[in-house]
Amino acid sequence: MIYDNNQIISLAKKFRKAIDKAYNNGDFDGDICFKHFPRGCCGDICYLLATYLYEKGVESLYVCGNFGMQSHAWLVLKDKRVSEPAPKFWIPSDEENRLIEMFGGKKYDKPVDITKYEESNIENGIIVDLTADQFGEVPVFVGYIDDFHKEFEFDFAHEMDYVLEGRLAELCSVIKNYL
Repeated sequence: MIYDNNQIISLAKKFRKAIDKAYNNGDFDGDICFKHFPRGCCGDICYLLATYLYEKGVESLYVCGNFGMQSHAWLVLKDKRVSEPAPKFWIPSDEENRLIEMFGGKKYDKPVDITKYEESNIENGIIVDLTADQFGEVPVFVGYIDDFHKEFEFDFAHEMDYVLEGRLAELCSVIKNYL
């Protein structure tokens, strides 16, 4: 499957517009992070936007990169342009299990899936970024990797969990009031 970029752009702009309305209305004044939107909100926005897109049938990956002391997060759409990582499993040795238990963990009695996305898996994916304007970029970016995102050294990418709880669920409810 390849997602329709025009549909993604429309959904991303609609979601960002709802966030802006909530922010301008003072709905985030009491939130430790969102009261400074878009600064410092990129990770949370990824979870909120990913959940919204998922409800519209669009899956995504959370991507994080670093540039000096600054980090930034954005989504990459999970479609045919993104390659699945090769499965990788870790089988803890008896000594590793002993150490895990010694520090309060539970012994592993079966292989552990440690599969992870690498930069090469996502390099052809479509980026969706709603907080690049904290760095002087456009407020809604949907497209292939650009010079701005290339500045960030790939740190990690992971599958999204589309179930929001606590503070994020509350923020999502506020934003949905403006959609």
